Amino acid sequence: MPFGSTSGIVPIIARTIQQIGNIGREIPEDREQETPFPTHLRNEIDNLERQLAHSLPNTSLPVRPFHGMDIETVIDTNLSIAWHIGAHIFYENCINKECGSDAVVGMDEILVCLDRVEDIKILVQPEIELRDEPITWPAFVASCNASTSRQSWRRWWERVSIYESANINLQWNLIRGIWHMIDESGDGFNWVRFLEGEGDGLVPLDTVIEHLGMDGMSPIWNSSSP
Repeated sequence: MPFGSTSGIVPIIARTIQQIGNIGREIPEDREQETPFPTHLRNEIDNLERQLAHSLPNTSLPVRPFHGMDIETVIDTNLSIAWHIGAHIFYENCINKECGSDAVVGMDEILVCLDRVEDIKILVQPEIELRDEPITWPAFVASCNASTSRQSWRRWWERVSIYESANINLQWNLIRGIWHMIDESGDGFNWVRFLEGEGDGLVPLDTVIEHLGMDGMSPIWNSSSP
């Protein structure tokens, strides 16, 4: 974490995401919310919160291109917003152990930013082969928390299928596997813990993918998929 293209990410957010994952593994899944953290963990979590608070994207920069504006700046602004919100959601998933619709504050904004970037890229470079691949980590995190917004995220992943990237295909396949497990397991399913292969009785992810008939190169636009 994070994986895939890291275009638009600022160093402090990259470090924070990595630290969130590391610290989250030290927090028991069944910890009661009222139970105080050990001092060393509390200090580390406080530091994470400061880093997130001090790395807010520059909201004075435009998120839509206009005449004379540097296109790369507009793209980077949208990507930095998506990364920052994705880091916040990941914090909720790993530190507070909250996954699902209650954890997805700002998820719609990630989708808007990533769609906006793809729209700009189409205008600037019509040839798909010459475009940079989309960043996907914020989309992956948001999708793993999606409930009522799954169809919107399905549309986004189908949109970026035109890049014919095995990495993108695999991520979308994993998301569908996670959605399947959420539907089977009910509330409280933690996708981070699942991907790390932790917990009793969890089905290995490769087993889920095999069960769903997926692999890294399979098409992701099959509307009949789970």
